[in-house]
Amino acid sequence: MRITARTRIVAERPVNEYGPDESSQLAAAIRAGDESAFDQLFRRHVTGLIHHASRIVPSEAVAQDIVMDVFARVWRDRLSVPTNTHLAAYLRVAVRNACIDHLRHDRLEVSIQEISAVSGWAPGMSSAPLTPDEELERSEAKELVRRAFTSLPQRMRQVLELRWLGDKSYKEISRELEMPVKSVENYLGRAMRLLRDRIGRGS
Repeated sequence: MRITARTRIVAERPVNEYGPDESSQLAAAIRAGDESAFDQLFRRHVTGLIHHASRIVPSEAVAQDIVMDVFARVWRDRLSVPTNTHLAAYLRVAVRNACIDHLRHDRLEVSIQEISAVSGWAPGMSSAPLTPDEELERSEAKELVRRAFTSLPQRMRQVLELRWLGDKSYKEISRELEMPVKSVENYLGRAMRLLRDRIGRGS
């Protein structure tokens, strides 16, 4: 069974009302490698899941990709499909988590660009098409920033993650980490100085 983002979406009228017994039987059949059972699951839920994902991520195209990936993982890891959980709820949670992961990844990519720019070290950031060498340089730059970020003390990483990935204000970070606003400012300032230093040293 091959599921990709280019899979033609042919869905039946959404039918989510099957009871726990039928859900358990369907899960058991999928765990046993029954492709027709998996196809039934796909047809029943794909449209609703794409609609659900579209309310979380920026576009329907991204939502479709995420839902296809979730179904692909369900089939690949079918031995772990629970038989004691309603499959509709199981799929909905899986898609929601995948959407959140996607948004976090996008935000991390933006944050890497921001950190690089603030650090005064942002190679390959022009809007013109990149050459292979420039693409490699950008990739290496991102990896360098990731390593520098990971090497920060835990408390500094927490503050940076809440500020950039969580898009939280200083006051919100202060409440969440139970520290004065001034301490949040100090942690951010020290974190940026360390990042500049470590990025500048290439470590």
